[in-house]
Amino acid sequence: MKKLFVLSFLMLAISMHAQRPEHSPRGEKGPMMEKIKEWTPEQRAELKTKSLVLHLDLNKKQEVEVQKIHLDLEKQKEQRKANRKDPKTLTADELFELKVAQLDEKIAVKRQFEAIFNKEQMEKFEKLSVQKQRRRKGQAKKKRR
Repeated sequence: MKKLFVLSFLMLAISMHAQRPEHSPRGEKGPMMEKIKEWTPEQRAELKTKSLVLHLDLNKKQEVEVQKIHLDLEKQKEQRKANRKDPKTLTADELFELKVAQLDEKIAVKRQFEAIFNKEQMEKFEKLSVQKQRRRKGQAKKKRR
């Protein structure tokens, strides 16, 4: 009886795994995501800026400066997308140079934000950045499953 129960449980588990869908409904990108991809760099920069204005209580001068930074970042992002190479074809040195350039860019952007924000705003901004990174890592883990 015990063997029969274990065998039936094992068969049930195997059949459930075999019928599992490739992508979960949450992982699928719907029509909304397709529309978001069509946004211009100016639109994406404006949304990011407005979000920071709400979270950090920025004044008008800070908002204008942050808008400029976000617009530059979004334009650079578009250029990188256009010039992107397949990561599988990169050599170890090229990949290293790419990672160093990315980190240098992050440092430069952080210094720009430090020049605009006060201490309290910078602390909130860093907390927001950490939360976004954690969220992205969690989503990446879900996609790998």
